[in-house]
Amino acid sequence: MELETKVNAEDVIRKALDVYNRHDVNAYIAILDPDYLAYEPLSPEPLKGRETLRKVNEDLLKAFPDFEFRILNIMTKGGLVAAECVMSGTFKGLFEFAGRTIPPTGRRFETRIVWLVRVNSKGLLAEGRNYYYDQAGFYKQLGMKA
Repeated sequence: MELETKVNAEDVIRKALDVYNRHDVNAYIAILDPDYLAYEPLSPEPLKGRETLRKVNEDLLKAFPDFEFRILNIMTKGGLVAAECVMSGTFKGLFEFAGRTIPPTGRRFETRIVWLVRVNSKGLLAEGRNYYYDQAGFYKQLGMKA
C-alpha cells in the first residue's frame, strides 16, 4: 500500500465510519474511489469497485440492521490509516455474501477489527483490508459455522 495523499486521511476515515453508522450507503460509496479494492476475510476474492461494494454493504445492512462501528484507535502515516474498531450487530436478515446465503439466527455479535485503508490524493478510499481479531468467535457468536 503506497502513501500518496496530502489530505487529512484520518478525517476521511472518520467520515466514512460516520456515514456507515448512519447506514447511508450512498454517502459511503461516494467516499470510495471508483476502483476501490477491498480485502475481506469473509470473501475468497478481493472486492472491486463501487457497485460491488454497494451490493455487499446493502446486503450486510439488511442482515444486520443495527450494524455499527465504534472507533477505539486511529493511527495515520500519510495516506495510510489503521482504524481499530469494535463492530457489532444483530443477525436479523438473510446474509448473502461470497456465494453463500445464510439465514438469520437472531443473535448479536461484537468483535474487534482493524481496518487498514489507503486514502488517495483525491481524499477517497482507494484500498482497504479488514483484519478480524477473532473470526472463529465472530461465527460462534452468530451461531454459524466458519
